[in-house]
Amino acid sequence: MEQQINPEHPKGNDSINATRTMDASKPKKPKKGIKLFAIAVVVAVVALAGYLAFSAVINGNFAGNSLKNKKVFDKAVASYNAFPGIAKLSEADRAELKKTLEPQYLAGYVTGFGPNDAETKSAIYTIGDSAAATTIKNYIENIISSKTQLAKTTGYYQGYLLYFWFGNTVVNKYPTEQIKDWGNPEVLAADRQYADTKAKDYQKRLLAGSIKPQQVADELMRDPRLKLNDQTNGSGYFTTQSPLSSGNANINDFAKEIAKLFKPNDTGRAASINKVLESISEPGVSEIGLITSDEGQPPSGVKKDVGFVVAAIEVVLKGQKSIDSYQTQLEIAKAHLK
Repeated sequence: MEQQINPEHPKGNDSINATRTMDASKPKKPKKGIKLFAIAVVVAVVALAGYLAFSAVINGNFAGNSLKNKKVFDKAVASYNAFPGIAKLSEADRAELKKTLEPQYLAGYVTGFGPNDAETKSAIYTIGDSAAATTIKNYIENIISSKTQLAKTTGYYQGYLLYFWFGNTVVNKYPTEQIKDWGNPEVLAADRQYADTKAKDYQKRLLAGSIKPQQVADELMRDPRLKLNDQTNGSGYFTTQSPLSSGNANINDFAKEIAKLFKPNDTGRAASINKVLESISEPGVSEIGLITSDEGQPPSGVKKDVGFVVAAIEVVLKGQKSIDSYQTQLEIAKAHLK
């Protein structure tokens, strides 16, 4: 999860309080500058081609991933040792972190609270590959703490958002702008039916395991009918992001920060996407959600149905059960590393 909040449309970069880059939903025409969505607690899309196979995620949000399993434990240790900067630490620093940081990392590895692939890559740029032990420790603990706060509030989600827009005629336009068939109810109805058919087909194939989310995202990005005028489709990888630079804040303050950050510039997409995410309690493919928002520039002041969305979630951290799972794995890690 790498990111500082990017309340824009999918395809950013994820990383805790760090960055969200690579906005693949960037409009083709600068003037359209549509503020593409901010999911209730900061969701941005990460454009990592083939990031992780949906069925082969190594985070422990899946049955059987426990540090009691030697193969899983060995993979977790290998991941820790490969984290930027760990190999360059002195023996004394490595020994000290083995007591404090390593158990946390291993527990986070199998539960989803630890650094994901994008956050690990981000560490190379934010703290470097020769950072001091305390810097590495703070970076990783901040990720775990921030995800813990999200689990206590809005939930943390990691996976794909797949968009099925109703086509080129549904967005707002400037009075002098020419958009073919804009406002034509028959064209809009046909585009909506096309999006509905595609959403149902891809959802069925995802559930059957015959196609991977990244493949769906790639195909949606190439479909000219499943986009908003002057914009790419925007489907891709995302993670819920934390807006705080530290996970040590009081939980009420955390919720207030989220509210302040996302109240402005919400066209309605945030609420639509969040409704889908809130219905998810475990990894898998969501129901088809409806996106209702005020699209385009200038704003019309009126929200309307603009597309469908399907979420393919790899990691869900929500509620005390998720936190308890992390604590259980933490105790197992401590016992192993004694």
